[in-house]
Amino acid sequence: NDFMEGTLHLGEHNVADGSESIFRHEFAHHIYYARMSHPEQSEWIRVWREEPNMAAVSEYAASKSREGFAESFCAWTHPEYGGEKRLPLAVEAYMRKTFPAKTRK
Repeated sequence: NDFMEGTLHLGEHNVADGSESIFRHEFAHHIYYARMSHPEQSEWIRVWREEPNMAAVSEYAASKSREGFAESFCAWTHPEYGGEKRLPLAVEAYMRKTFPAKTRK
Protein backbone atom coordinates (compact mmCIF):
# COMPACT_ATOMS: atom_id res chain seq x y z
CA ASN A 1 0.00 0.00 0.00
CA ASP A 2 1.43 3.39 -0.93
CA PHE A 3 1.14 6.84 0.62
CA MET A 4 -1.30 8.08 -2.03
CA GLU A 5 -4.01 5.55 -1.17
CA GLY A 6 -3.25 4.81 2.45
CA THR A 7 -4.58 2.00 4.57
CA LEU A 8 -8.10 1.63 5.98
CA HIS A 9 -8.00 1.80 9.80
CA LEU A 10 -11.54 1.43 11.13
CA GLY A 11 -11.80 2.17 14.85
CA GLU A 12 -8.65 4.27 15.08
CA HIS A 13 -8.31 8.07 15.25
CA ASN A 14 -9.03 8.48 11.51
CA VAL A 15 -10.38 5.83 9.13
CA ALA A 16 -7.45 6.07 6.73
CA ASP A 17 -4.20 7.76 5.93
CA GLY A 18 -2.82 8.83 2.57
CA SER A 19 -3.64 11.78 0.35
CA GLU A 20 -6.46 10.04 -1.56
CA SER A 21 -8.20 9.22 1.71
CA ILE A 22 -7.83 12.81 2.89
CA PHE A 23 -9.37 13.93 -0.42
CA ARG A 24 -12.32 11.52 0.04
CA HIS A 25 -12.88 12.83 3.56
CA GLU A 26 -12.85 16.48 2.45
CA PHE A 27 -14.95 15.71 -0.64
CA ALA A 28 -17.53 14.14 1.68
CA HIS A 29 -17.86 17.50 3.44
CA HIS A 30 -18.61 19.09 0.04
CA ILE A 31 -21.23 16.42 -0.68
CA TYR A 32 -22.82 16.92 2.74
CA TYR A 33 -23.04 20.71 2.59
CA ALA A 34 -23.49 21.36 -1.14
CA ARG A 35 -25.22 18.31 -2.58
CA MET A 36 -27.34 16.62 0.09
CA SER A 37 -30.87 17.78 0.78
CA HIS A 38 -31.91 18.84 4.26
CA PRO A 39 -33.92 15.60 4.71
CA GLU A 40 -30.84 13.56 3.72
CA GLN A 41 -28.70 15.48 6.21
CA SER A 42 -31.36 15.02 8.91
CA GLU A 43 -31.50 11.29 8.22
CA TRP A 44 -27.71 11.09 8.58
CA ILE A 45 -27.81 13.00 11.87
CA ARG A 46 -30.42 10.55 13.15
CA VAL A 47 -28.26 7.56 12.13
CA TRP A 48 -25.19 9.17 13.74
CA ARG A 49 -27.01 9.96 17.01
CA GLU A 50 -28.58 6.51 17.27
CA GLU A 51 -25.41 4.54 16.46
CA PRO A 52 -23.97 3.55 19.84
CA ASN A 53 -20.57 2.71 18.39
CA MET A 54 -19.52 5.47 15.99
CA ALA A 55 -16.03 5.02 17.42
CA ALA A 56 -15.98 1.74 15.47
CA VAL A 57 -15.75 3.99 12.40
CA SER A 58 -13.13 6.24 14.01
CA GLU A 59 -12.61 8.37 17.08
CA TYR A 60 -13.01 11.43 14.85
CA ALA A 61 -16.33 10.10 13.47
CA ALA A 62 -17.71 9.97 16.99
CA SER A 63 -16.85 13.64 17.66
CA LYS A 64 -19.42 15.41 15.41
CA SER A 65 -22.10 14.27 12.97
CA ARG A 66 -20.43 16.02 10.03
CA GLU A 67 -17.12 14.28 10.81
CA GLY A 68 -18.97 11.02 11.22
CA PHE A 69 -20.37 11.46 7.73
CA ALA A 70 -16.99 12.36 6.22
CA GLU A 71 -15.21 9.47 7.94
CA SER A 72 -17.95 7.00 7.01
CA PHE A 73 -17.92 8.13 3.37
CA CYS A 74 -14.13 7.87 3.31
CA ALA A 75 -14.32 4.30 4.61
CA TRP A 76 -17.24 3.37 2.32
CA THR A 77 -15.37 4.53 -0.79
CA HIS A 78 -11.96 3.15 0.24
CA PRO A 79 -10.73 0.30 -2.00
CA GLU A 80 -10.01 -1.88 1.07
CA TYR A 81 -13.58 -1.58 2.39
CA GLY A 82 -15.50 -4.84 2.69
CA GLY A 83 -15.04 -8.28 4.14
CA GLU A 84 -13.94 -7.86 7.75
CA LYS A 85 -13.47 -4.09 7.39
CA ARG A 86 -17.07 -2.90 7.74
CA LEU A 87 -18.97 0.08 9.06
CA PRO A 88 -21.59 -0.42 11.79
CA LEU A 89 -24.74 -1.89 10.20
CA ALA A 90 -26.92 1.25 10.35
CA VAL A 91 -24.09 3.38 8.95
CA GLU A 92 -23.44 0.92 6.13
CA ALA A 93 -27.18 0.79 5.35
CA TYR A 94 -27.26 4.60 5.09
CA MET A 95 -24.21 4.66 2.79
CA ARG A 96 -25.63 1.85 0.63
CA LYS A 97 -28.96 3.71 0.30
CA THR A 98 -27.40 7.15 -0.32
CA PHE A 99 -24.49 6.02 -2.53
CA PRO A 100 -25.71 2.80 -4.19
CA ALA A 101 -23.52 2.92 -7.30
CA LYS A 102 -20.50 1.34 -5.65
CA THR A 103 -20.76 -2.44 -5.38
CA ARG A 104 -19.42 -3.79 -2.11
CA LYS A 105 -17.84 -7.11 -1.20
